[in-house]
Amino acid sequence: MTDTRSPQLEDGFVRIANELMLAILKAPFTGRQQKVIFAIIQKTYGYGKKVDDVSASQIGALCGLSRTHVTATLNQLFSMKVIHKEPGVYGSLVGMNKDYSKWLFASTDSVLVYQSGTSTDSVQGVPKSTFASTDSVQVDSTDSVHTKDNLPKENLQKKKPCASAGAFAQFWAAYPKKKSKVQAEKAFSKINPSEQLLGAMLASIGRAKTSEDWTKSDGQFIPYPATWLNQRRWEDEDGTTTNAADAWWSLAGFASVYEAENAGCTQWIAHQWRNGKRMEAHA
Repeated sequence: MTDTRSPQLEDGFVRIANELMLAILKAPFTGRQQKVIFAIIQKTYGYGKKVDDVSASQIGALCGLSRTHVTATLNQLFSMKVIHKEPGVYGSLVGMNKDYSKWLFASTDSVLVYQSGTSTDSVQGVPKSTFASTDSVQVDSTDSVHTKDNLPKENLQKKKPCASAGAFAQFWAAYPKKKSKVQAEKAFSKINPSEQLLGAMLASIGRAKTSEDWTKSDGQFIPYPATWLNQRRWEDEDGTTTNAADAWWSLAGFASVYEAENAGCTQWIAHQWRNGKRMEAHA
């Protein structure tokens, strides 16, 4: 007897805004990236959540990818600002960045490819967007073909030249908290900044040095350099102190964002904290 499948909404469904779905469909994601994106959507929106603590193996089981491929793809999507990703208990706290105007796509000529167009044309409420041509977007393929996902490390390093041989030395000299240098070098190497980006990073450090968060308590709340790099803190808005009473770290009971992060509290799990302490989970 034939087993006829008949999926029902009563057994669970994924609720996602049409605008976000169309943005995902229009974007030049590789097949592997799109699989991971929809797995994240299923684990979050499928259960009425914005973020979920999930391991790479769990995502791989959902979309038929190996753990190593999922890990690499998650890092790609995070660097492209398509997803949010923070360290979690079981893996990573991941969730979609719904502001698709901030998504970045690499091309041969420019890093910023996906951007809102000036045309009034739209599809179902989604602004007309500009993408790189198909020639400039690397398409996912089999493991035997070198693609953006499986290029040898030496080739990736050649494609993205470092600012200079002494770039990390400049960063290390400028950063006030000289802790965990090995981890900082690894984080810096992953970013491998251009001269322009290195300049922006050093300028951001210079501004942060004069901020209240970095000067009070003898610099106790200055993040470790590796943390600063991994969280791309140079992209924070000018001024590291937020005075808004409803800031996530304030609602969690901390005096500043740095105090919260030093305690292990991040924006994505701040709801689990009260008065500066993590609440016990109740079954």
